[in-house]
Amino acid sequence: MTNSEGSLDVQGLAGPLRLSVKKAYPNRQDLRVSDLCRIADGWECDVYAFTVASREAGEPRHDNLILRLYQGDRGAAKASTEFEAMRGLRDAGYPVPQVHFLETDPSQLGKSFIIMERIAGETLGTLIAQSTGPERQRYLRLFAKLFVDLHRLDWQRFVPDSSHDQLTGDVDRWLNGAAAFLDRFETPDFDEAFGWLGERAASIPPHPLAFVHQDFHPFNVLLRADGAPFVIDWTQADVSDPRLDLAWTLLLMRTIYGPDLRDGCLRDYENLAGAPVEAIEFFEAAAAVKRLASILISLRHGADKLGMRPGAEAQMTGQKRHLATAADVLRERTGLRIPAIDVLLGDLAA
Repeated sequence: MTNSEGSLDVQGLAGPLRLSVKKAYPNRQDLRVSDLCRIADGWECDVYAFTVASREAGEPRHDNLILRLYQGDRGAAKASTEFEAMRGLRDAGYPVPQVHFLETDPSQLGKSFIIMERIAGETLGTLIAQSTGPERQRYLRLFAKLFVDLHRLDWQRFVPDSSHDQLTGDVDRWLNGAAAFLDRFETPDFDEAFGWLGERAASIPPHPLAFVHQDFHPFNVLLRADGAPFVIDWTQADVSDPRLDLAWTLLLMRTIYGPDLRDGCLRDYENLAGAPVEAIEFFEAAAAVKRLASILISLRHGADKLGMRPGAEAQMTGQKRHLATAADVLRERTGLRIPAIDVLLGDLAA
């Protein structure tokens, strides 16, 4: 039923999925699942598309759906986070696909999962790569607008019982959490980098909190044929300083498209937000540390320990550009190098 990387194959998934669909839609009759196919296998999720034909109140229905199966040690937590985030965002009028069903009991499909609406369209990442001139600028501005709109949402509607202070940032919480995480894995390689960040944290101007995505990039935006955008992949949704969210996106934009689009992304974000982003270089250094540490720990201890799929290490080493770009950003922002990362880059170049 599973392949060598722990993923369910389509043939083994079909029968259990039929039972899960019946549980997800108890008011439907004559349920039939068809056209099941695997469409993505990222570091954290396996994604399948399928179709359900049924009858509801005597009327025929035809639904195109997505199944997201969550990998790693924290699969149930990530499934719950994504489901609740997307439900809240849709209620707030933010453009996300509709989620239909959450299951954290792994007995049905072997892993926690979500069933959700399928959006027929192209990723904004592909459209940006394929376009030039005014068309590309239109796509990039749409991307920045979706990001600014997210950070403008009232975060308290998503976590009404939160004790966060709305008027302050979240830098200390991030630093303390990241340092504790590295200690747990006995990873002193980043002590100097965390020293650099810690020395400067007190001087960073505070910023109101925001609801954040934490992996916001153009390949996580789908553009439907009618031009309507939908933002996907909310497994890391949280409340935090939006500059941490923006810095991660700037790192990804530079990695995927190069420094010019990184600069353009920041410029569009600031223009739409109506103000410059303070201390963005500090947050970019933090984003680079996050990227480098997550890859190094995954390679040393296994990607599943970070909530990713078993075997994701091979994907990481096959994407040297992610590692090299993060190392470049850290060096440019702080003047620091991580010896273990230099060794790893050298090994990958050999």
